[in-house]
Amino acid sequence: MSKLGRYSAQRQKVESLTASKTVEVSDCGTNFFVDSAGATVLTLPSAASAGAGWWIRVILSDEPATSVAVTANAGELKGLVVAADGLDQSDTNATYTIDNSGNVGDWLEIICDGSSMYIMGNIEAIADGAFS
Repeated sequence: MSKLGRYSAQRQKVESLTASKTVEVSDCGTNFFVDSAGATVLTLPSAASAGAGWWIRVILSDEPATSVAVTANAGELKGLVVAADGLDQSDTNATYTIDNSGNVGDWLEIICDGSSMYIMGNIEAIADGAFS
């Protein structure tokens, strides 16, 4: 058997996005690479329907022309996003948006405990992102 035949690393789920998407419970474990010319919104399922352990990652594969937003049900999005120039923290919001100053490689990860969506990430500058 060749060495290639014994290769057993698991691959992660990947989806490239060029437009907004309603993220499904079945998208759990997906890395979304975002490259879009217009505003892109990823609408998350409710925390109750997603359930504990559900997660996704959002990675900018190009600088956004306008913005990239992750939207949850009201009050379900909580967390901390780190930037080279500070921290952006939230306790009870519904949306996190990276504006058109976002950079390739900026990322957000969302993990659910069944009642809230916890967001964490790394972006170049806090001015590039905001909770609302």
